[in-house]
Amino acid sequence: MLSRWFGRRVPLDPARLFALTAEPGRVLPHAITVIHQELGELELPEGRVVACDPHDPGVPLARRVPPGRCRALLRVADLGGRDQRTAAVLLRIGDAPPVHWEPDGHELSVDSATGCLAGPQALAALHAPDARAAQPLDRLVEALGETERSTWCWANHAVGPGGNVIAFSTGYGDGSYPVFWGLAADGSPVCLLVDLRVLDARHDPDRA
Repeated sequence: MLSRWFGRRVPLDPARLFALTAEPGRVLPHAITVIHQELGELELPEGRVVACDPHDPGVPLARRVPPGRCRALLRVADLGGRDQRTAAVLLRIGDAPPVHWEPDGHELSVDSATGCLAGPQALAALHAPDARAAQPLDRLVEALGETERSTWCWANHAVGPGGNVIAFSTGYGDGSYPVFWGLAADGSPVCLLVDLRVLDARHDPDRA
């Protein structure tokens, strides 16, 4: 028997979530349409990624990645035109397809209905006081307001010299969301996937 999630919902494994949301415009059971939202590039000069509520300091995830820039995007679920929710956030570290997935051991926990990805230095700059101007965190909130839609928003916000924070609405709001690494055949990370717990087995055409 399949284990139950929230009493009724069975979660998708990361490989299936990645596959089902890979194509924008794909229609899934229960009138779900997949939308992609490009978020730009995330600067990771230290090769470390932090996934956290932007109001919290956070800690780096377990794996290191090659220092540089990584493309980020949201995979959004349109719920039959009635509502839209961010279903997953993806950070592409390379172009190779993931062939194996493993949990990071750390979850993205939020209590502001907003998550973020950043390097440690950029996140520290986000929380650094600035006596000459509005606080960096306040400016991030303003940036989120610029893209706000009825039920989600995002921002690619510059902080400090050469750093940025990518923030996004999280699924249905507050909670803890699992973080997975997509790995190449040699075990190197090629992507990071955060399941924002909007899609589950009911939306898999092979299981619905």
